[in-house]
Amino acid sequence: MLVWDMDKNNDLIANPPVWIWVKDENGNLIKKKSVTIKTVNKLDALRVALDSALQVVKGELDDTTQGVDYFGIILSDTPLSLKVQELSRVIMQNEEVQDVKFLRAEVDKRKNQLTFYFDITSVYGQFAYDNSFEII
Repeated sequence: MLVWDMDKNNDLIANPPVWIWVKDENGNLIKKKSVTIKTVNKLDALRVALDSALQVVKGELDDTTQGVDYFGIILSDTPLSLKVQELSRVIMQNEEVQDVKFLRAEVDKRKNQLTFYFDITSVYGQFAYDNSFEII
């Protein structure tokens, strides 16, 4: 039976150790002992939660308030203000977020990316947050 324990850094480690195959610096397969899963907390965990929330397409979940309306708003020819309002709505659904301020948006035509930049105030403090979307 595999059990996950916390080490002194509060990372999850497999107990008993798990053996996996990895490539060494010469490209040879070697057996490596143990797998550690890095845990995140506070601001890092909030960033992960926001990234995840912004990946959900509206209508994908049973809860119709969850998710981003990509096809109706983000990737359509709607005004920038509606795009910002939609992303801010999803970000504000996280109970740890207290305020969202839109800073700017950038289009990179070479990479076909639209990037939004926000300043977010949370229970853990204030931080800069950006998220990129592929323009299709």
